[in-house]
Amino acid sequence: MKKTICQLTPVHSGMLVSRQDFATLSFQPPFRRLEYEAIGVREYVIVDRFKRQALVLTLGAQGFSERVLCETDAYTSPLLPGLSVRLAEVFSA
Repeated sequence: MKKTICQLTPVHSGMLVSRQDFATLSFQPPFRRLEYEAIGVREYVIVDRFKRQALVLTLGAQGFSERVLCETDAYTSPLLPGLSVRLAEVFSA
């Protein structure tokens, strides 16, 4: 039986949200970011429900940059002006 380690949800043109553990990232092929870049994903978010953190990867001129958000932070994106998602609310659901 194949284990699914990642669930991708299209959020907006050029954005993906992924729910998985940061620890499972090491099991992803190293070219995953290149795949996302090639298909036009400009930002994706990986939510770790166990660590109660989110890893935001945003595509720039030098490839994807990373920022880690903790439970007390709010997720915002230049791709969706005005959007603000409080991670505390996400993790309390």
